Amino acid sequence: MEKCEYIRFVGARIRNVWIVWNESWGEIEQSSPVVVETSRGQLELWAVYIAELDITTDTVDLGRLPPNYDGCDLSLSWTNDKLPAQQAAQGKLIARLAPASGFGGAGLEVHHATGAFVGANIGDEIGLAALPERAGE
Repeated sequence: MEKCEYIRFVGARIRNVWIVWNESWGEIEQSSPVVVETSRGQLELWAVYIAELDITTDTVDLGRLPPNYDGCDLSLSWTNDKLPAQQAAQGKLIARLAPASGFGGAGLEVHHATGAFVGANIGDEIGLAALPERAGE
């Protein structure tokens, strides 16, 4: 993704941060995307290969599960409130987007007024975590 494609998200209000939740296991389904739904569209983070992250915009239909789950018998659903990072981001303005580093994978940091979260691919699986703000940010 070119920088100009996602610069439009800086200043956008975060409506929701969506993940696919596996009810059977009580955890994020790690081969699905993290979707940041904003006032300016969707920013979508995908684990592609080991330590590679793909970023797309406005391609995920939140009304259905990603295509790789068609016919799957797991108890999966999109959710926006299972993880603290999701809850903390709702309603905040995106202040900055930055490459994530220091954890052995590829990721994108999304900074907002009261904190930040990272969507990251570590070992071919997506993850979502809150980040502590660094001094001066």
